[in-house]
Amino acid sequence: MDVVTYSRRLAACVNAGVPVTEAAAVLAGDDPTNSVARDLAVRLAAGEPLAGALRRHTEWFPPYFIALVEAGEAGGWLDSTLAAAAAELARTDDAERRLCRGWRLPGRQRQLRQLATVARTCGRLAALAEGGIPFVEALELTAASVVDEPVRRSLRAARRAVEETGSLARSREPLLSPLLWRVLTLGSLTGTFPTILHELGNCYEYELALRLAGRGAKARRRIATAVFARKFAALLRCGVPVTASMELLAAEYPESSPERKALTRPQADRGYRLSELLATSGLFEEWQLDVIDLAETDGRLEAAFQDLADYLVCPDEATAVGAIRKLAFLGRWAVDPGRIALRVFGVSNQPFSRLIGSRGLSELDAGLLNAGETGLDRNAALQAVEGLHTLYRELPDTVQADDCCFLAGWAATCRLGLAIDVALDLLEAELPRMAECIQSIRHAIGGDPARLTSKRLVRAGLAPWLAVGIAAGAASDMLGDALERLAACERIRLRRRRASLLRGGPIRRRAALAHASRVAGTLLGLGATFEDALEAVASGSGDHMTDHALHRVYLAVAQGTPLSRAVAAEPVFPMLWTAWIGWGEQTGALGDHLLKIADLLEMELGTNRSFGE
Repeated sequence: MDVVTYSRRLAACVNAGVPVTEAAAVLAGDDPTNSVARDLAVRLAAGEPLAGALRRHTEWFPPYFIALVEAGEAGGWLDSTLAAAAAELARTDDAERRLCRGWRLPGRQRQLRQLATVARTCGRLAALAEGGIPFVEALELTAASVVDEPVRRSLRAARRAVEETGSLARSREPLLSPLLWRVLTLGSLTGTFPTILHELGNCYEYELALRLAGRGAKARRRIATAVFARKFAALLRCGVPVTASMELLAAEYPESSPERKALTRPQADRGYRLSELLATSGLFEEWQLDVIDLAETDGRLEAAFQDLADYLVCPDEATAVGAIRKLAFLGRWAVDPGRIALRVFGVSNQPFSRLIGSRGLSELDAGLLNAGETGLDRNAALQAVEGLHTLYRELPDTVQADDCCFLAGWAATCRLGLAIDVALDLLEAELPRMAECIQSIRHAIGGDPARLTSKRLVRAGLAPWLAVGIAAGAASDMLGDALERLAACERIRLRRRRASLLRGGPIRRRAALAHASRVAGTLLGLGATFEDALEAVASGSGDHMTDHALHRVYLAVAQGTPLSRAVAAEPVFPMLWTAWIGWGEQTGALGDHLLKIADLLEMELGTNRSFGE
């Protein structure tokens, strides 16, 4: 049994307002060979509580999972606790898969295993505490689900210390890591440890992913800076003062390290600014310290450190792309343009488009930057170019991804407020293979945005889902938003198509259903009619059996058949997808339900990639 998939699906159904007995019956019917799912459905139908039914299958469901479900049932918030339990179970499974991929990396086995253990401990303790489980009981449940004997012994020693003294500070055995032990001690005194543990667990998972992906001295420095920034932001977000955050983070470094000396309290008590203290640590570059100094002045330290961590996740690429990313990042923080150019290029008082125009940028990039320099939003232009290159990085086969790049480029030009004719000129220079499509659009609308109707664009030869999305966005004055959403849909389709070519038909069919659900839900959210949305997804899902089935559903609905009945008549669709369609139709929130089932299917397919995967 795939416990992660089952728990995710059950949590998604319960969060959507479906009774747990009905959800369990649907999941059991979707996989007739799953004896555990069938047994759970039978016991729930007989009136047994979910926690009691799960307790009969402890070989599949760990103690903390069952405890969370039981607390949720008792307190009346099963939807939130079940979602938290499923998320924690998925994170544990994901950490194990990452460790398996990076296990053979020389000299790092022990360090990676320790990071994974700390991350899992933080996540489970946070989930149990947020579910209403007392801290002492949460420590015992976490210890029972840990495999490593030293970690189990440490957790139980911490439990005994809390029982005997009421504080974790009296524990004779430090808990896993100095930072975790200090944070738990602080949280047990203030009552805020669930939030701090949750944030800290995310930080350790983040560090594990980075260390599995990074190689070389430059990568190690970037990882160290990103991890520090992420942890600092997490502590500030939990309400820990700046000086206390510095003291907590100092415990993560050796006594003689420059980081430890820079973060000690005597230095902070002398009145130095944070940027001045961090300058002696060697973690941050000069332009990063400029951002921290500005954020300290404006009172935005948390956002600055979080933004820095997100920026450092992706390494700089070619000269032009790295410059664009750095310029866009600094532009978001309102650093003076002259200082930006001085930091990045060593020159100032020159237009950005001139500085980077000869460094490998395309005509579309140059056009967007020129537009930003000549009276439009400079920072918006930089971010648009940064987003395009992020797309190119995710889709290296740009010939196959022309549709996606076309949508993203047009969305960027719309965000800048450029005229349609100018936007199409820029796109035609960037994507010569899309010239025929662009000419079709020109002919269909004749330069008049008011003529952007779905019927006219479909006759012009555009893909139905693209045409409906453009028309819906134009009608509601949200063209840029509509194109960005559709670009995300196309990106998912292309990624899943390439990933599933070597796999079997069921995987490809699930990917096709995810794409169809995402596109239809997006179109309904943009204001498209139900008939147009269904017609749009009736072709181009990536699987011919799914396309034929969706077309038959469209014809049946056009003749007056209810959607749920038409979908149920097609054996191609799994019971879970059919049930979600029915629930959405009953509640009148079909678009939201389609997006939720798309999220679930994409999560199962591994669409949401983390760093280094």
